[in-house]
Amino acid sequence: MIFMNNTQDNIQKRREEILDYINYRKQTNINEIAEVLKLSAITVRRDIEALSSENKVMRFFGGVKAVTISTPKASPISESGSLAYHTLIAKPPLEKQPAIFEIARTAAGLIDDGDVVLMNNSLTASYVLEYLGDKSVMVVTNSLFTLARSIGPNVKLCFLGGQTQRDRAGLVGGMAVDTLSRISATKCIMGIDGIDVLSGLTCKILEESYINQRIIQQTHGKRIVVAEGCRIAEKSAFYSGALNDISFLVTDNSADTTELSSFINCGITVQVVHPRL
Repeated sequence: MIFMNNTQDNIQKRREEILDYINYRKQTNINEIAEVLKLSAITVRRDIEALSSENKVMRFFGGVKAVTISTPKASPISESGSLAYHTLIAKPPLEKQPAIFEIARTAAGLIDDGDVVLMNNSLTASYVLEYLGDKSVMVVTNSLFTLARSIGPNVKLCFLGGQTQRDRAGLVGGMAVDTLSRISATKCIMGIDGIDVLSGLTCKILEESYINQRIIQQTHGKRIVVAEGCRIAEKSAFYSGALNDISFLVTDNSADTTELSSFINCGITVQVVHPRL
């Protein structure tokens, strides 16, 4: 019997996932695989070279195709942009999961019985639901990621109305913003694409920035931002809020410490987690 360490096991699982996707699509390319599976192009290229050397796939100029067409072992990963993929199948890359799960667990500890919590459509934020245990909490969200989470018996999950986005697991538009204006929340949990001293909270999608701003406005207690270390000192295109709009930041120990010190000086409580490897 052969025993593999965690790194070898992760590589094998990743290559099997890539092979399943190639067999499902019949013909594809490195950039598409990288986008759908949330991997770097360099990693995909290396794995395809390995699969090709084992005669499991066939490379050609500009792409890669299946050697034999077979049914994937699990439900096939939906094509890039499908709502099913971006809600029920999407997961953080394996190397990011320890940090994201620990951030979510820590943020859940800031939620109390009786809270009404607003949550945006962040993948990281959605995992907070899995750590609420038996707390009696109402969560109101535009996040379809939450459909894939296991929640406690006393958690009430409510969805905003609105329009679905093709490549994001969120509900946006006037209906969602209007519904938010009718809610008074005790706390909110928000994921962001970037946060820095000069630009505050930013995101990549304009429609999501309107949702984020309204969530902040309608929250009268702790405003909690959950962000991987790579989001710290980053800036995205659309403004979601100022630094002084939030009270807590939960991030991991890969974050820029100088920037975190600046956040603390702005009055934000910063909690840095250490991923459990």
